[in-house]
Amino acid sequence: MHQPMTMARNESTHQTGRMRSVMTITATSGHGGVISPSSRLSVGYGLSKMFVIRPWEGYTISDIEVDGVSIGPVSMYMFTNITENHTIRATFMKSTPAAPQRPAG
Repeated sequence: MHQPMTMARNESTHQTGRMRSVMTITATSGHGGVISPSSRLSVGYGLSKMFVIRPWEGYTISDIEVDGVSIGPVSMYMFTNITENHTIRATFMKSTPAAPQRPAG
């Protein structure tokens, strides 16, 4: 008697019939700061990857886009359970000095 073959979860995808064991995350930043790690990274299927965004002196984080969608000016982002390719992009702007406070009176 033959036993039916079973497959562990996430071993294949229904769309393609095969699994990619390595996903790519492309991380870029504009002038005024860095994202770390940067460039194209290979990440194992189902794993997680943390990114840290740091502005240079005199700059602030303007926006972070993940897969083309703005998530606001965050300083860290983590992709979890990675099952497809992703992008993350950091943009920065010059800081404006605070206006001097007038003395009361």
